Amino acid sequence: MLRWMSLIGLVFLWVSVSSVPFSQAQTSAMPCVAIMGDSLPAGAFVTQIPGTGVTVLESRPIVDVLDTAFAARDWHHLGIYDLSVGASALTHPDLVTYPTTAQFNLGASLNCQAVVIFPFMNDLYINDDRLMGVIDYGTALETMLETIREESPNSDIILLSFFHTTLGGLGGATYGDDVTVAHVRAMNARHDIACGADEQVTCISLLDLFQPVENFVVGTITPEAYDERRYRPQNPADQTMLDAYWASNPAGALLGDNLHLGPEGKTTIVATLMSAFVAIDPVNFAPLSFGEQ
Repeated sequence: MLRWMSLIGLVFLWVSVSSVPFSQAQTSAMPCVAIMGDSLPAGAFVTQIPGTGVTVLESRPIVDVLDTAFAARDWHHLGIYDLSVGASALTHPDLVTYPTTAQFNLGASLNCQAVVIFPFMNDLYINDDRLMGVIDYGTALETMLETIREESPNSDIILLSFFHTTLGGLGGATYGDDVTVAHVRAMNARHDIACGADEQVTCISLLDLFQPVENFVVGTITPEAYDERRYRPQNPADQTMLDAYWASNPAGALLGDNLHLGPEGKTTIVATLMSAFVAIDPVNFAPLSFGEQ
């Protein structure tokens, strides 16, 4: 049974304090994990249908993969909030500013045991074009973290870094020119500053994890991969366009943007998060045991 919810999604399953072991009841943190980010954790991405058109595909969201991992560990007492907002950023002038959203306001106030922040990839690309881009991003990141810390003082924050890739499909039209590894490292250095300043903020490097990066992102999508990964167009009417394309091109492949996460990217992140949860808080990230009554 899924334990995750979006802001307007499933009813969140809380466990009452009387049902929580004494060691967990001592903490003020709530038994939950909040996932913040843009379309990267949400799982929707723009896809090119060669010679035909464009569609937005939906894939399995990170919270679904994480929920499966929680169930395998018997972490049934922990809920997961999906607070991702597609096409959002911290500093991009033309996109939704994530810290102004209802999703962020909820997540910042929940005081969950952990808050996981995915990299806002639009910030990576827009700030390569601005003289003060990296500095402005660092300031916005610091402000966001301060808000979470003020409203959720017992939460541990896990900050996932930017990673480097070469855009494909319509990635260039969506994000702009490719960025250098040096720029990725400069942006990630702002994460390192935040982690060095607060022991409750932990950095995880996707730049190091995603090697080689093409194994972790969505590139070409064959008809078999489309079915196996259960991709679906965000607009159901686009399925007719996809069916017509594959009827004329049985072996044809759709073109992802080489940026959004493929299955291995998602499972790698979730496995890394599971280890991080236990390392940060081994008491509260453990199977719920009621003991003898």
